[in-house]
Amino acid sequence: MRIGIYTLFITPGQIGGIETYLRHLLVNLGKVDPINDYFIFVGSHNAYLFSDIVYPNFKQVVISLIPSPNSLGTRLLRRLKLQPSYITEQINRYQLDLLHYPGTTIDQLEIKTPCILTMHDIQQEYFPQFFSSPELQRRQATYRPSAEKARTIITGSEHTRQNIIEKYHLPSSKIKTIYYGVSDIFHLATTDEINQIRQKYNLPEEFIFFPANFWPHKNHARLFEALKLAWQKYGCSCQLVLSGVWQEKTSLQDLIAKMGVESAVSILGYLPYQDLPLIYSAATALVFPSLFEGFGLPVLEAMACDCPVICANSTSLPELVGEAAILIDPLDVAQLAEAIYNGCHSASLRRNLQEKGWQQVKKFSWQQSARQTVALYATPTPLSQL
Repeated sequence: MRIGIYTLFITPGQIGGIETYLRHLLVNLGKVDPINDYFIFVGSHNAYLFSDIVYPNFKQVVISLIPSPNSLGTRLLRRLKLQPSYITEQINRYQLDLLHYPGTTIDQLEIKTPCILTMHDIQQEYFPQFFSSPELQRRQATYRPSAEKARTIITGSEHTRQNIIEKYHLPSSKIKTIYYGVSDIFHLATTDEINQIRQKYNLPEEFIFFPANFWPHKNHARLFEALKLAWQKYGCSCQLVLSGVWQEKTSLQDLIAKMGVESAVSILGYLPYQDLPLIYSAATALVFPSLFEGFGLPVLEAMACDCPVICANSTSLPELVGEAAILIDPLDVAQLAEAIYNGCHSASLRRNLQEKGWQQVKKFSWQQSARQTVALYATPTPLSQL
């Protein structure tokens, strides 16, 4: 088969979880499938992200995003959807049997090639208030039409699969859950490595780690409130370390000041990927009180690094952690504060979570994810979709 994988939507560093998924999918497709021919469609803005993924049956194709001069008649036909768009026209030259869109939407809805679509979440259907009007309109205009067009939809969790069935009224047979994996770089660091990372970032001796962009569903405000309560009610001295990308860092700093936890919070900002396992290894615990997740890679990455996990008891997270985490109601500040205290001050609880976490994380493998994806590629297109 000639299989295309569309990556033009990726802007380096802006959509970390999806970028991580795509990269590991490509690396492991190359490892498990030497038979099919893969065409990786990239743009000049992101081609370097995948340039090191080299296999005999992989070809990287740079798609131009700037149309060549066309006649007025051609431009009119394209606007009226009577002629393929410029990007579609370039993709069509490769005579694909299948095209995989791994970023939740099918950007070329007019394309005739059968499409596989990975949908990571449909958060806007549950928390529309978390999105600006333009972003909400974009999602409303593209998510459902993409889901309806796709031959098959891949989700990273059963939670997301059920969301799509519920909100878009699609047949369950059209949607397949394929769990994501955990990179091999995530493992417990050595003592020397932990000491070095502590010095590099000036990390406190005891800290809980929250790697998350400053988005409404990540629930930073309640976390700060819970941290303050843990200090006041329990005498907890554990610090909070944040990482992520924020368009307006001052807004985050203002919130921290408003909550009165400046002395208890450190902001690291964007972290190199290779530093994450070291920080997980150094942390006393991971805290992840997110209100909505389609998957939730950090909880598995932490477990792989022997870092105990405190996380929300909602959406996809219980599915991932099983019994290997302290589960809390992300809306209950008092419950979160108690979990922070227990996670920081009970060595026996941490050891128990570490042992369970190590067993739980073994269930998630990128190679297994890739094998299941290849099997899905090979599934014939239903006659009703031809």
